[in-house]
Amino acid sequence: MEKFCKIWEGCDVFVNIPPLDFSTILLRMEVKNLIKEIHKYLNNNKNTSKTIYLHGISVGTCYIGSFIKSLNSFENGKYKYILPMIKSIVLDSGMIINEAEVFRGLAKTMKEKGVFGYILASIFPVFKSKWRYYCKYDFPHFLSNDYGWNYLVISGEYDDFFPNTSDLFVELFKNSVNNSNRQIQRKTFDSKHALHFKNHPEEYKKTINDFIALGNCLYL
Repeated sequence: MEKFCKIWEGCDVFVNIPPLDFSTILLRMEVKNLIKEIHKYLNNNKNTSKTIYLHGISVGTCYIGSFIKSLNSFENGKYKYILPMIKSIVLDSGMIINEAEVFRGLAKTMKEKGVFGYILASIFPVFKSKWRYYCKYDFPHFLSNDYGWNYLVISGEYDDFFPNTSDLFVELFKNSVNNSNRQIQRKTFDSKHALHFKNHPEEYKKTINDFIALGNCLYL
C-alpha cells in the first residue's frame, strides 16, 4: 500500500487496507471507522482542502460503494456533508458487480493461495448472503449520484481475477440515467491483476495525474 501512497505525495492521505477474506462484515466495519476518521480530520483541520479523490484497488474498490452508501445513512446522515467533497474516483483492477464475479475471484484466490485459499472457500458460504446484499444495494451507489463524480477505470489485459468487471462497469455507467454531467475514462495496461503500477510506475502515475489535479485526497 505504501508504494501507491507515493502517487499522492503532497496530499493529505488516509490509508485503508481492504480485507482479504471477501467479508462484507469487515468491509462495513472498516468503512464506518474510515468515515469517522475523515470526519475527525476535517474537524481538526478547518483550513484543509475540501476536495477528496477516491482510489480503490481490487477488492478495495468495493469499499467505495459501501463508503458512499454509508455517508448517506450512517448515524442518520451525520456525515452526508462529505459527499459533495468527492471530486473523482479511480477504480483499479475491478469491482464486485455481481455474484458471478465474487465466485470468479474466489476461485482464483484458491488457486493462487493454496491452503489459505481453500480455507477461504470453506468459510465463503457464510458470507454469500452479505455479498448478495452488497451487489444489490451498495454497488448501485457507484452509478446513482447527484454530485457529478468522474471515473477513471484501470484494468489489466491479463487480469484473471476480475477480467470482465471493468467492461461491465463502463457499460453500466454509459447506460445509467444520470451520466450526462459526468465523464468516464478507461486505461488498460498489459499486466496482470493489480500489477499495473508495479510494472508501469511512470505511466500509471501519469495516467492518474492527467485525470485529476492533485489536492487533498483519500486513498482507499
